Amino acid sequence: MRLLERLREQTLPPTDFEVVVSIDGSDDGTLEAVEGFAAPFAISAVRHANQGRAATVNAGVARARGEILVILDDDMEPTPELLAGHLHEHEPGARVGAVGAAPFRLQEPMPPFSRYRGERFNDLISELARRPESIDFLEAYTGNFSVRRADFIGAGGFDATFDGYGLEDYELALRLTRTGVRLVLAADAIAYQHYDKGFAAAARDSESRGRSTVIFASLHPSDAAGLEGLPNPPRPSVARRLFRYALPRVTGVVPVVPALVLGLVGISERRRIRLLPFAYELGLEYFYLLGMREAASDRRQSARGRRW
Repeated sequence: MRLLERLREQTLPPTDFEVVVSIDGSDDGTLEAVEGFAAPFAISAVRHANQGRAATVNAGVARARGEILVILDDDMEPTPELLAGHLHEHEPGARVGAVGAAPFRLQEPMPPFSRYRGERFNDLISELARRPESIDFLEAYTGNFSVRRADFIGAGGFDATFDGYGLEDYELALRLTRTGVRLVLAADAIAYQHYDKGFAAAARDSESRGRSTVIFASLHPSDAAGLEGLPNPPRPSVARRLFRYALPRVTGVVPVVPALVLGLVGISERRRIRLLPFAYELGLEYFYLLGMREAASDRRQSARGRRW
């Protein structure tokens, strides 16, 4: 409910916007809380069975009536100027997808993984802010994002094939650019992120993201090269190449490897070793590659089944 409370404080008059809360199968009382929320703006909710973020956002858009869509994840805390900041980017005739700034609040006390995640994401925002030109689809995130409804619908909305975690935002951003939409950073449309996941939960997300990468590559094979990072990353060390390519393969033979990786990262956290950020990076990369291998294997088995 924090997000709804902050939307009460917008500098934009409450008669100038509506809020649609799209719920992905949750039965924890969210629907009832929304229905009982005393809002100065028009508010409604839509709920459907668990289908993933892409389908959930599409359902909310189908309910919305406004010309400009602002998409916010439920872990965002909008500043009072957020909606006005997004609106500023959509001048008459402009076709833009505005990525709102979504910094982490870095403060003490803070779990080590949350700080690691926050510092990396804040570095990305700082890099985008230094560049006045359009941003790349691989830099676009849609947890704080706005676009004209006509452009969103014209591009086909989110692809509901992405029913797990990750990459549905990149894929939509790519299709938007192909229709002539320019991606920009809306530096004044700020919403602070609240991230409370530990490494184990982030590892599950990273594995799901690896599976989503295989979906993305099947849809846009010529645009998938940069998904793991920079287009031309520095050549990794021998040790890192062994970790990246050997360990995911070993997992198929030694199923306890994921638990061992989680355990080793956990020990590194408790001891606060100097190389803890590197341990996080390698650990997340392992689960990402593991997800890719699993998804690729599933597709091969499915293809063989169709031939039979």
